[in-house]
Amino acid sequence: MALTNPISSSNIASNFRTTCALIANDSYGSGDNPTRAFISGATTTYYNLINTTDKPTVIGGTKGDPVTEMQSEANIASSLGTTITASTIFNTLNGEAAKGTNHKYARLRLLLQGTGGNTGTWGTPSATYLTDAQIPGYTVTGGGYIMYSEDHRMAMATTERSAITNPTASDYNLVTGGSIEDTKLQNYFTALKDAIEAVTGTGTMDTYYNWACHTSCHSSCHGSRGRR
Repeated sequence: MALTNPISSSNIASNFRTTCALIANDSYGSGDNPTRAFISGATTTYYNLINTTDKPTVIGGTKGDPVTEMQSEANIASSLGTTITASTIFNTLNGEAAKGTNHKYARLRLLLQGTGGNTGTWGTPSATYLTDAQIPGYTVTGGGYIMYSEDHRMAMATTERSAITNPTASDYNLVTGGSIEDTKLQNYFTALKDAIEAVTGTGTMDTYYNWACHTSCHSSCHGSRGRR
């Protein structure tokens, strides 16, 4: 939907949400992959099953586009008001964009403990071996071969949100007394989408690990780990 002339609150809200909805979503994997090793109980919640010093117990929950964290189009339009000002647009939409920043990517890696083979439940590990020093923050002793490594966007706690500090109001003339221009406004929506992606994408994600042992003892090993 193109911006209208004259502009309206609902038109701004619709274009903003539509632009931010273009952020790449993600589908949770299933079956023979690392997501299964991180799920305990509910199939829409990932748990960090290894005791750590710097990682949360619950990694993330239900998947979804970051836009799902924002207000509805109608509520955003209401916040903008009937008399639209440039500064109100900036303050409102920057705040809404920040709400989507807890939908972050995380890398989930399943490692095979030791150096033996594993041809059963979890498949064959890769030739890449990670030492303890390459797995920071985890208290389990001993490294392992990477069996699976996948990246997933998931809804983390709202405490994981980041402030949107760029773009700035002056970049798009969204300052007190500034005139609203349709091209600059649409570019501002795109800049907000890019700002969300910058703090939630694969370039800023944390990595989480779980371990599997050989086929013969897979069940007993994982049964003893559980949530810490």
